[in-house]
Amino acid sequence: MEQFPKQNREKVEHPADKLCALMTRMSEQVNSSVREAYGIHDLVDERGAISIDGFVGNAGYTKERVEADKNKMFELEVEWSGARETRAREFYATQYDAHTEEDIVRIRAQHKEREKGRQMEIFTTILFNKMLKDDFIVVPASAYDDYMNGIDTVMVNKKTGDVVCTFDEVHDHKASNRADAKEEKIKKKARAGGSTLAYGVTIENGLMVRKEIKNLPVFFLSLTTEELDDALVRMEYSDAVSEKERNVFGNFMKSLEAQANILSREKLPDAVSKNLAIFQESLTMMKNIAEKKNV
Repeated sequence: MEQFPKQNREKVEHPADKLCALMTRMSEQVNSSVREAYGIHDLVDERGAISIDGFVGNAGYTKERVEADKNKMFELEVEWSGARETRAREFYATQYDAHTEEDIVRIRAQHKEREKGRQMEIFTTILFNKMLKDDFIVVPASAYDDYMNGIDTVMVNKKTGDVVCTFDEVHDHKASNRADAKEEKIKKKARAGGSTLAYGVTIENGLMVRKEIKNLPVFFLSLTTEELDDALVRMEYSDAVSEKERNVFGNFMKSLEAQANILSREKLPDAVSKNLAIFQESLTMMKNIAEKKNV
């Protein structure tokens, strides 16, 4: 089994920095394992997310399409950063000596790495990889699918080749009814045909294939600020799994099972129902793996 390299705890102290460092190393491991197993190069980028550059040349992915999608992402990032607004440009120029749209977008992205929502996404990805990496590929969705389709994380069953689900991680400052709102959202999404992963990967006849995947169920994973902070303090920043991480993973399993049961009672399109059944089979696998690891 591959192992996460140990972190220099003296040099990297802030949880966000430690998470990002661990994610970078996890990304290297994912790329290495996928390259060895399937001959696919650079599946994910340094942030761990599916890289859309590797899709060029695959069926349905021309260079022009990928470049156009990259431009769409950049335009959204410019809009969110305020890089074309005078006051924002003056702020970035004064505070960070950033004068171009590219520089401003880069600075904003660096700041977002320390936000709780981003920490939640990274923590979840790392946790699921620690627990399931022998049997599942768990990676952040491409920035395109994050921005356009509201998908944070993608899970692929190595044994069946199926993309079993997508995740939308939720960070709440405190316990609230946001989870209830998310539950309604996933039911509505499922009834409407599920989520579409524009830049997805699956395994067909032992080969990894980059392709669009439709009709996927979406599930949410939620932690409050207090729960997240506690998990970050008590997690192992290595390949080891702490008792706290096991407890969080166990709670995630219970939440996913409950959400799947809720969706199974909805009137869903056949394609979504089929994929939901595939997810429930994979969830049984996940729970068995967790039991073996004493969750």
